[in-house]
Amino acid sequence: SEAAKCPNVKTIVQIGLGSLQTSISQVNSMVAQGAKAIVVIPDFGQAELPAIRAATNAGVKVVPWGADPGGAAGQDYVSYVDWNSGYAGTLWAEWMVKTLGGKGNVVMIGGPAGNPVTTAQLASVVAVFAKNPGMHLLTGSTSWAVTNWDPSQAQKVAGALLAKYPTINGVISDYGTDALALTRAFTAAGRPLVPIATLEANGLGCLYQQKKASGGNFQLT
Repeated sequence: SEAAKCPNVKTIVQIGLGSLQTSISQVNSMVAQGAKAIVVIPDFGQAELPAIRAATNAGVKVVPWGADPGGAAGQDYVSYVDWNSGYAGTLWAEWMVKTLGGKGNVVMIGGPAGNPVTTAQLASVVAVFAKNPGMHLLTGSTSWAVTNWDPSQAQKVAGALLAKYPTINGVISDYGTDALALTRAFTAAGRPLVPIATLEANGLGCLYQQKKASGGNFQLT
């Protein structure tokens, strides 16, 4: 929307599709197309730093945000901008403990395996749950159910979790659109919706309003 204010600015949009190699090749491609500036979420963290550094060395102004690529600001890229993803995990976990009364089985779904965003959030969730022995993270303390932030994959993953675990009392998802897909899996399995802690997504907010209007007790943060 900012670029649209300037008729002499052309934007190129690429979607990494949850693939490290695709993401790297797209950065290289944008450099080859003559990009003067690149804004990128390096989902795979430091694995994308060489491509970012190469773009910088080619004279491109690169600003990574949302997932830490490592490296040094002012040297490997212009600056790094981020929200506190780890603290989000703390807030989600504390809300889940309160909502479930300190006792329940929870699953966590997130982005590509090993990505720095979900890693930071999971560490925070584990830390909060460690203080509440009645809380059980069914998906484990070192990894999560991987969706690659792809709603279609999220629904399949949720279906598999529902088939594996007869009792799921809560869900933590680091992507609201994945969480919305997960609600569809619950419906398809004939299971009632459980409390969900996630990022905002319009469709998810609309679902919450619909359930509330119909007298349902769907809990969402």
